Amino acid sequence: FLSADMMTHPSLLPEVDVAALGPLFAADTVDYLEETYVIKVQASIAEWMQKTLEMEVKEWFSETEPEADYQGCFQTTLPIIAMKVRTFQMLDENIRVASLISDTLLPKVRSMALAELEAFLGSLTEALVEFDREHQREPAASKCYAPYLLSAINNCLALSSSISALCTEGPSPSEPSRIPSSLNAAVEKAQKKACRLLLDAMLEDLQPLFAQLPSRRWLSDPQMMGNICEVIDTHVKGFCRAHKPFSTYLLSDSEHLVMSQYVKALLQKKIVCRNAEERNQMGRRMLQDASQLKELFCSLGLEESDQSLRVIADLQELISLKDPTMLELEVPGFVTKYPDISDDHVSMLLEVRGDVPKEIRNNVLEIMAQNPQVLPENHQSVFSNILVPAPEPPFCLGKPKCA
Repeated sequence: FLSADMMTHPSLLPEVDVAALGPLFAADTVDYLEETYVIKVQASIAEWMQKTLEMEVKEWFSETEPEADYQGCFQTTLPIIAMKVRTFQMLDENIRVASLISDTLLPKVRSMALAELEAFLGSLTEALVEFDREHQREPAASKCYAPYLLSAINNCLALSSSISALCTEGPSPSEPSRIPSSLNAAVEKAQKKACRLLLDAMLEDLQPLFAQLPSRRWLSDPQMMGNICEVIDTHVKGFCRAHKPFSTYLLSDSEHLVMSQYVKALLQKKIVCRNAEERNQMGRRMLQDASQLKELFCSLGLEESDQSLRVIADLQELISLKDPTMLELEVPGFVTKYPDISDDHVSMLLEVRGDVPKEIRNNVLEIMAQNPQVLPENHQSVFSNILVPAPEPPFCLGKPKCA
């Protein structure tokens, strides 16, 4: 071995001609010893991480909320352990030992350590999925479901900082850290899963309310939107217990989710306007809803310029337009503004109006076909993920093919 701590003590130099000495062990013996060391350390680390995860999962089913840090954001014991022992002191110490013994052993231990961290994060993601299943089966068993999902997001941020310390290459900690892309992906996957579950929980509470829209009761009852805003406010205010940037992501994604659910409900054709007065009434209700939702999300911290809810006000213009022949001019402009809208979306919107002749509808769709839209780079989709009901097939009896 070439380590100064092992074989080149100054007091030995006058007595020993180091250059004349061969290696202490044969190369294959060194390889065997290094592999054995790595395997044993790996087994020890894997067992330690498994116990850590089991403790974490057990805490998720507590009847009390997780503790908050100095910023008011939820956290569990996992990041506390990570910060106290610098992301598993066992990993750090073994990497230091490896660097003292051999230059060839160090990359092996480092690679093993990062692989175990990646596996741990994968197990964390799977545990989040199982946590959601258990919550769906028995909600009372996980009374603090949302707070612990928020703590999982914050935990991953804390782990990322500690992983960066382990990934530092070279003798100086001031040198840049490089985290393997697969490890970064594992961290992001766990965070995104927790975010998705939080938004799914919000959607679950909103769907029964959106199922009542649109309706003739909705046309004259502003309290229906008030009820929706109360649910949104409750969920989104909880999102601030996640550290940035995830609190911002959750706020933005929740606004986009609300917009999508509103437009989807509108295009279900649960109500078809019977006359001009109903079209005007629907347009007014949509404007009031859009304004109420806009003000709510502004109060929650999302700038109006970052909101997608303006599509509701734009849609109402097409609904309340007095002369249906003007749709041939107005719809192409709308399509230019929202290039991901499809023929099916437009067809359903025209049906909701209740007064569009077949000829005008065909002309509008023909204009769309002649002017296909190209989605600009970084376009935020509005209609792409909104499904509309399949059109009812024409009635035909005793004919091989419907006209």
